[in-house]
Amino acid sequence: MLGLLGRTGVGKTTLLKLIKGLMNADSGEIYFKGEKVLGPKDKLVPGHSEIQVVNQDFQLFEKINIFDNIKHLLIEFDLEYQQKRTTQILKLCSLYKFKDRFPRELSGGQQQLIAIARALAKEPELILLDEPFSHLDNISKKEVKDVLLRIKEKYNTTFLFVTHDHNEAMALSDELMIIDKGKIVQQGKPSAVYKSPKNKVVAGLLGKY
Repeated sequence: MLGLLGRTGVGKTTLLKLIKGLMNADSGEIYFKGEKVLGPKDKLVPGHSEIQVVNQDFQLFEKINIFDNIKHLLIEFDLEYQQKRTTQILKLCSLYKFKDRFPRELSGGQQQLIAIARALAKEPELILLDEPFSHLDNISKKEVKDVLLRIKEKYNTTFLFVTHDHNEAMALSDELMIIDKGKIVQQGKPSAVYKSPKNKVVAGLLGKY
């Protein structure tokens, strides 16, 4: 669980798009499992199949129910697997009781869980989360965090989430990365970064100093 902490506008979302392969890098290269991640100029259909992104706007299908929102992503598999996998994911994400409802009928926290469940459908090795808690109340934040930890434990999935909230970053990250003006300025265990910030930017992001 890698937390990417930085102020608004420093390049956090841009970095997620580059990792997924949705943008071309001005310089440098990105590798996933030893293979170079290609951008739109080198790949007809942009994006890496083993890397999924959960965006701030959720990108749900509003006209179909929650169950079909997940199942639709598994259309290339046989129907039995579609049903089994969708049920499994919905239960893991605490959404099964809402399976017949539409996204608009659920809360913001529940819609965030649907977006996470959709990202999980094809068992990606890396899930990128763009400000996953920014629009949620404290109760919804806890529900989402609990689900992320369950997914991590069950599937050994790697998560990279970006945030500008130091409390979220400190609470959820196994590893914390601080970004400022497009550059990584410090990385390490959250407690180590908190106790020994390298500069005023890092200290300021982690609380009053």
